[in-house]
Order: sequence, then structure tokens, then C-alpha cells
Amino acid sequence: VHVLNLWSLAAPGTSAWSIARGLRGSLLLAALTTVAGFIGLALTQFQGFRELGVFATIGISASLLATLWLLPDLLPPGRSVPQLSSRLADWLAASVLGLRTRRRWLAALPRGALIFGALTLPRLAFVDDLTRLGEPDAALLAEEQRVRERVSSFDSGRLVVALADTPDEALARNEEVYAQLSGAVAAGQLAGVRSLHGLLWSEQLQLRNLAALRASENLPQRLDAAFQQAGFRPGALAPFSAALLAPPPPLTLAELRASPLGELASTLVMDLGGRTGVITYLRGVHDPAAVRGALAGLADVHWFEQRAFLNEIFGHFRDQTVRQTALGTLFVLPLLMLRYRGLRRALAAFLPSILSTLVVLSLFAALRQEINLLHVVSLLVVMGMGVDFGIYLVDSVESHR
Repeated sequence: VHVLNLWSLAAPGTSAWSIARGLRGSLLLAALTTVAGFIGLALTQFQGFRELGVFATIGISASLLATLWLLPDLLPPGRSVPQLSSRLADWLAASVLGLRTRRRWLAALPRGALIFGALTLPRLAFVDDLTRLGEPDAALLAEEQRVRERVSSFDSGRLVVALADTPDEALARNEEVYAQLSGAVAAGQLAGVRSLHGLLWSEQLQLRNLAALRASENLPQRLDAAFQQAGFRPGALAPFSAALLAPPPPLTLAELRASPLGELASTLVMDLGGRTGVITYLRGVHDPAAVRGALAGLADVHWFEQRAFLNEIFGHFRDQTVRQTALGTLFVLPLLMLRYRGLRRALAAFLPSILSTLVVLSLFAALRQEINLLHVVSLLVVMGMGVDFGIYLVDSVESHR
């Protein structure tokens, strides 16, 4: 764009190659400073933005090469400049040069930007809630809810995980979870749960129950009499009586998973590299804070909420991306100082884009408009272009035209 602009306004007969050669240093510096910002983006852990940073770096480099060594051959020797374009260029040139007599007024602009930022930026709010990045389609949400209700009545976005080093310890912790969640159901804080507790108990609980049954006086005889009164034939519970005398060993999680019920149990158990996790699914969470509070005192029991988890990850990516982008942007200033061999011209090319970014963020804060990671990436693009034109202005200081 810069080459085309100067070529179109140059005197007739001016070679496009001479314009490209004259701008080579400015274009190279502009590309390097823009790439510096995107390199910071390419070093983040967020894959989408990392790819954006790599793509932008390659694209800018390729466009620089095409501008310097391909574009001049594509420009025709003769052209006509629209009269409006010529007049506009003359008016802009006179306006920019006329600012030299208003240096004090110009100095008020950065000061005003800094004061405005100091007053408003403390109110700037980042939002990491992914659901607020766009407006979902109401019909699609209703359809999703209808399908979920037909497939499962449990909330797939909220669950509780009990972790332990052994399967039996995980079962014991799951029993504590079940007891607490049963209390939450009774209190109306929760509509229901789907737990492995309905299929399997820990070895300690199985043995306690067995001991309680065996301690009950004349239990086999009393059970047989009760079942006979209900219409069962005498001796129908003889296997139960024999099992009390010589009980089998407690049922284990491995045995349950190897049984026909294994597929059902597999949805409630996770193997986590030497640790076992037992999952409890929740239905109708009316008071999330109360349910989380009921689980707070249980060791190695974790409340998982998909939306909060994703937002936490997004917030982590946002923090890292802001830091990396800031480092990439700060790397621009040494590049400018190396080119201009001094601080004054480097700041002249660098500060306007930084101040404009400050003003944009200050306006967001003043209008109580929350910003997110996409704003940060967008501002990186704006800053890159701002520094480019700062370079063009500084490099054209010796030539009014």
C-alpha cells in the first residue's frame, strides 16, 4: 500500500523500482516491528493464537519480499491520478507540516491520553466467560436441551470426582460423597445423583454390613418365616443363610468391571495413571454453592464444572497472551533504536501507537465495556500498523513531499 501510494503520486516517469528501493529500509523495519509483536503471540500456549502468530509472521515476511522484488514489475509505466486523490494528498501534507507551529497543543495530546488512562483504566474489566463471546442461537439451545433430556436427565457439565491411590480408597471416599450429596438432595439443593454407590461399596462397608447381619439374632429363621407369610415356599432363602455362615470375599471394583455390569460401571470410574477416580453425576443443581460447601471438607474430592473450568483455562491463556504480547511489543523499541541510533526518533515512531492503544482501552473502561482476549489480539494488529505509519512519518521528515 505504501509503495503504491508513493508511486501513484510521484512525478510521471518515476520508476517503481526506485520507489521500492528508496522505501526498502522503512518497509523492512515496519515488517520487523510488526513481526516482533506476532512472535510474542506465537509463543503462547493457546494453539489458535499460536497458529495466528505463525501465520502472520510468515504472511508479513512474504508480503515484504513480494513488495520489494515483485510489485515494481507489475506496475504499469503510465497512470493517471484522480484529481481528488492529488488534492487530498496536498491538503494532508500541508496539514501535517502545519502542525509544526502548534507543538504546545500537540504536547497536550499525550498528556491528556495519560491522564485519561490514569482515571479510567483502574475500572477496566477483563471477562473470561466463553459464553459471553457470542450470542448463541435460541432454537439450537432449545434443541440441545430437548436431546439431553431424552438421552440423560443428568447435567453433563457438573460432576463430582473422588480420587484415591487405590480403588477401595476411592470407593470409601465416594461413600462420603454420596452421604453428603444425599443430604443436599434432602435439603432441596439437588434433585438427584447417579453414583457408583448404587452398584458397589467399599470393602470396609461390605464387611461392616456382613457383621451387622451376622450379629442379628436368628436372622435366617426370621427372614424365612417372613417370606413364607408373603407366599414364598419354605427354605427359599437357604442360600442366603449358607452365605452368612461362609460368606464370599467382598466384591471388588475389578470384579464388577469384569461382570456384565462392567459397561455401566465404566462410566462412573476413571483410571488416572496409578490413581482411581470415581465420578458422581448430578441432576438439578438448584444451589451450586451449597452443594460445593457440603463437599468442601472431604479430602481429594473435587467439584468439576465444565463452564468454570473452560473459563479458568481461557483466563490463563489470556494472562499469558497479554504478557507475551507486551514483551513482543516492548521488543519493538530496541529495534527502532537500533535503526535510528537514538531514542528520540525511536519514541516518535513508537509512542503514538502505544498512546492510541491506551486511549482505546481507556474508552472501553469509561464506557464500562468489558474486554476479552480477542480485544487484546485485535489491538496487537492495530499497534503493528500504528508503528508502521510512525516509521513512515519519521523516515519522511527530510522530504516534505
